Amino acid sequence: MKNVDRIRYIFDLSPDLLCQLTADGYITMANKALTAALGYANEELLSKHYLDFIHPEDKDDTIKQLEILLKTQTVCIFMNRFRCADGQYTWFTWNINQLPDKSIYASARDVIHHKDLLEQFDKVVSEKHEKALTESEENYKLLFYSSPLPIIIFDMGTLAILDVNNAATELYGYTNQEFLTMRITDLRHPDGVESMIEGIKKRAVDGKIVDMGTKTHVKKSGE
Repeated sequence: MKNVDRIRYIFDLSPDLLCQLTADGYITMANKALTAALGYANEELLSKHYLDFIHPEDKDDTIKQLEILLKTQTVCIFMNRFRCADGQYTWFTWNINQLPDKSIYASARDVIHHKDLLEQFDKVVSEKHEKALTESEENYKLLFYSSPLPIIIFDMGTLAILDVNNAATELYGYTNQEFLTMRITDLRHPDGVESMIEGIKKRAVDGKIVDMGTKTHVKKSGE
């Protein structure tokens, strides 16, 4: 038996899901366990790029792991979703290592049935996402409500005022509740309403910031 055939034979005997990739990520060898788990014929996997099978949401992290491997030549272990022949995705944990010829040796384990692990993984991702949203919202509130400059948020379609900060209520004299019954044009002197609406329409169409210039506004007192 030739050396290449012997390697192929041992490769196929492994119960683990194995494949070999070029340094730039193209699959050159896949064992029977991997093709059977995914439902692909061997030819369907070969010569395709590894990322072609990775779930879109997992690609950035997978690319990062491959970059770490190529830079540090250390074993990388990570998890991602791999597309099967039927279009469904299955969760794999990967163990990848770079061989002396610069090719990449990768072994995988199907963890789709390890519900506890997946639930824990989802919980961590969910908690991190929720924490990030909470922190972002808190930072927004702090910047918005504590700003010394009056800030007014309004709907560009209906022109209805949606929210104002404390500086706006102090300057214009309206309460927060009163503001929420008004349109942004109610704050502009009648002579400037038309130009204001044109400026808002322009912003809505091209998405660019429109400098409205210095205009006359009217407070609740009529000043």
